[in-house]
Amino acid sequence: MAGKDLITVTVCGGGNAAHVMAGLVASRKNTDLRILALEDDDAEQWTKSVKESDFILSAYDADMEMKDTAVKLKLITKDPAKAIPKAELVILTVPMDLHETYLEAIAPHVSANMTIVGIPGQLGFEFQCLSILKTKAKRMNIINMPGHPWAGRIVEFGKSVKILSKEESMVMSVTRGSGKTDKDPVQTLQYLFGQLPELVLYNSFLEQILSTKSILNPPIMMAAWKNWDGKPFTKKPLFYQEVTDEAVKFISDCSDEAVLTAAEITKQKSSVALSNVVHIFESLKEEYKYNIEDNSSLIQAIKTNTAFSSYRHPVQEVDDGKYEPDFNHRYINEDVPCGLVIVKGVAQLAKVKTPALDKVIKWCQEKMGKEYVVGNKLEGKDVSSTRAPQRYGFKTLEDLIEML
Repeated sequence: MAGKDLITVTVCGGGNAAHVMAGLVASRKNTDLRILALEDDDAEQWTKSVKESDFILSAYDADMEMKDTAVKLKLITKDPAKAIPKAELVILTVPMDLHETYLEAIAPHVSANMTIVGIPGQLGFEFQCLSILKTKAKRMNIINMPGHPWAGRIVEFGKSVKILSKEESMVMSVTRGSGKTDKDPVQTLQYLFGQLPELVLYNSFLEQILSTKSILNPPIMMAAWKNWDGKPFTKKPLFYQEVTDEAVKFISDCSDEAVLTAAEITKQKSSVALSNVVHIFESLKEEYKYNIEDNSSLIQAIKTNTAFSSYRHPVQEVDDGKYEPDFNHRYINEDVPCGLVIVKGVAQLAKVKTPALDKVIKWCQEKMGKEYVVGNKLEGKDVSSTRAPQRYGFKTLEDLIEML
């Protein structure tokens, strides 16, 4: 980051990601860090810890040796009025189910020209920011990362954290508001992260939605258990390595519907760039090009992906050595309302039929005791608990395009 201008950053949260982000920000020159921790007594405990000693960030250097960096953390609070004003970047490093809590807490204190960052933001983060921050959000930048840039673990709460690994690159979306900022928010974020991960931009949040990997797991769950006889079993089946042709057909069909949606949006609105939306087979081959041993077909790309090799079907033990499928696992209760339902919502606005998505969502929603899709429409009573655009009042494709 060129120049000596101070960068004011607020990191929100008290978990692993917040500890890592706080350490990274505090270790950079010309930064003013505030930490906003709303959960329980996190702020009080963290404040007490940093009074006793410096905060230690441990990470591998260029020679792959673990290096400790001692930094000073000055302001840790649970009062948004102290943490938010004049911050250039407000970074939410909390689970998705806490985003609403934090956004509502900071809403009275944010101002135009700020940048809100979700690490991870996950699908629909932009809709939620606009809903809660209202007109202010239209003048702010919103950065949405689909995952974590690094794997980090707290060594001792409030005192030390270790970065175990970093992603080589991280794709993210930026929704730019009408306000003016002195520094480019993406360059600023890259400066705070360091060389890795390299930040790569989607053309828009729509590309992120229609490129989601959340279409991978629910079809595998459905194909594996839709004919289950209800009897406990003794072997935990491998999740990806034993994937079936039926599951892969549904994965492929759901991906086809996402790609078709992108094509239809571009057809209706030629100015909208969605060139990065490709079939999941192509995206898996690119993302896991060093892990996939056989990329001759989608099923082989899944089965021979060494990054997937150790995963087993989520189960719960019901007796000694006997199991039943766990339908409350994140492969369903996150990937459906936080993934498939949002893709379905965008497709519906584009007037694209989605029979494969509908079938998978309907099977999953029955297991969840929820109702999202009724017939072939996203109008069930539980849509209001998702981040689908329909929840936030988007009724036409034009409404959605206005956000771009």
